Amino acid sequence: MTGQTRSILWIGQKNLSWDGNKFATPYLLPDAVATDLNCVSRLTMILFVGRHDLNVNSEIAAAWFDKPKALERHLVWFQHWGHMPMTEDPGKLFLSLMRFARPSAEKTGDIVP
Repeated sequence: MTGQTRSILWIGQKNLSWDGNKFATPYLLPDAVATDLNCVSRLTMILFVGRHDLNVNSEIAAAWFDKPKALERHLVWFQHWGHMPMTEDPGKLFLSLMRFARPSAEKTGDIVP
């Protein structure tokens, strides 16, 4: 089973994967698009993107990632997976967090010794 098929919810013969998006998008998307991200200039920003994500278009996510001017920015691609990197490739997710998030946390003293 691939990452794409694991993320799909089936009841009987009906694919319900998009039903939540149809409801939530009109409420959530306008605020998300209108949010001013200039406040992230002092933060480290890490975006995990699944090439086969059925919920978030990976090309749009990558293009959006160019806009915020964060202190540090890291775009991590999951080439063979979809929307759930924590279950589809937990090893790569862990290594990416250690590589990108931990150094940032160390700088601020926000780590467990």
